[in-house]
Amino acid sequence: MQNTEIDSNLFVSSIKNTLKAKYPNTRIKQPVLEVLSECSLKFAQLITSASAKVCDENNTHLMTCTHVNKAIKEMGYGHMVPKLTEVASKLESDQKAASQEKNLKKKKCTLSQEEQIALFNKLRREAIDENRKQQE
Repeated sequence: MQNTEIDSNLFVSSIKNTLKAKYPNTRIKQPVLEVLSECSLKFAQLITSASAKVCDENNTHLMTCTHVNKAIKEMGYGHMVPKLTEVASKLESDQKAASQEKNLKKKKCTLSQEEQIALFNKLRREAIDENRKQQE
């Protein structure tokens, strides 16, 4: 199986899950999912291409939601921008929260390796002692 087939299968699976959530009582045949997948992929490529042109016009190499929104408006799909902005905002806040959580995990451990081992051994001894007391 080639990479494009794997990507295509993941995309079909994603579309299937989305449609099942939206229309739980509707069965959708595999060929329909494949056509929807292909159409979605082509539309995403079209938007990406238009967004890349917006980036070129702005002399930037980093595509942002602003570039995508502008491209979508220029393509005549301006009615989609509010929902896309909402989704992008949620993704951004989720990413910030994940990043903050990751930073907190990094900051939590300020002990050297030796200190960590000593603390582990101390806690282990305390647990063993506590277990012995409970058994007596």
